[in-house]
Amino acid sequence: MKEARPGSAGVMRGMTPVQFARRVPGALLRRGLWRARASLPGRVIRTSLALVPRQRLAYSWCEVKGGGTARTWLLTDTRRSITVGCGTRDRDILREIFVDQEYAPPPEVDEVLNSGKAPSVVDLGANIGLFGLWVLSQWPEARIHSFEPDPDNLAILDRNVSDAGVGSRWTVTRACAAPAAGTVQFLGGRQADSRTAYDADPTSDLSMIPAVDVFPHLHDADLLKIDIEGGEWPLLTDARFRDLKVPAIVLEYHAYNSPAPAESGETARRLLERCGYAVVVTHRASPGLGTLWAWRSPASALPE
Repeated sequence: MKEARPGSAGVMRGMTPVQFARRVPGALLRRGLWRARASLPGRVIRTSLALVPRQRLAYSWCEVKGGGTARTWLLTDTRRSITVGCGTRDRDILREIFVDQEYAPPPEVDEVLNSGKAPSVVDLGANIGLFGLWVLSQWPEARIHSFEPDPDNLAILDRNVSDAGVGSRWTVTRACAAPAAGTVQFLGGRQADSRTAYDADPTSDLSMIPAVDVFPHLHDADLLKIDIEGGEWPLLTDARFRDLKVPAIVLEYHAYNSPAPAESGETARRLLERCGYAVVVTHRASPGLGTLWAWRSPASALPE
């Protein structure tokens, strides 16, 4: 057999025709499957796996129709009710949390959180309560304090809290989590992407909503979750953050408001390490967006 010439049209990257025939169809199939998985139907089908089998077809049809109508389903792992908006970003968050398990803690954090009583959890940026429901799937006796300012999100969050059936163990503060009490300009009605205002936001789209000083609520937390669309930076850079004794933190960091937008992950890592935490980035969507876990034992000494 003649040796394949580099760049020959009949081969790829030096493969012989036989190697080409063996390898390329499989590679094309894998590429096609990846594209199907990333398509809207693929995402809907994968998200439906979070629900009990008998509801998956109805859920998929609801997503195809869209419209934003809130519908209630049953989670497959806990049989708890869960309400989400049809055809909204709720779909992606449901899949990320309950199918892809993006909040699954690293072993070191798992050891910290399972070393004693059920954890007390503070959820900054609760959206519609999917993280809280995930917490209850991991620690059924956990106590949860959620902070959420967006009125549309709160309407569904209230339903999920009520349907969870844990009574006073899950409470909600209807305000922005901030380093000081007062009011803030807020861009609402964007589901998971609702946030405090950017300088470039049209003032006609903004409203004034209450903000609470969140630090007094953090001292007894065992797990702190922060996903507040850029509102994390005023908290991380507040001097009081260094005094917190929270054993574990899960943070979604954002470029907006970051001291170094292109290096938000490294900036968040340095700030948390300065407070005595070990840090691991578990998901990186882009240089300015990702998720990290941070942990330390309650007795950990802060670095000098």
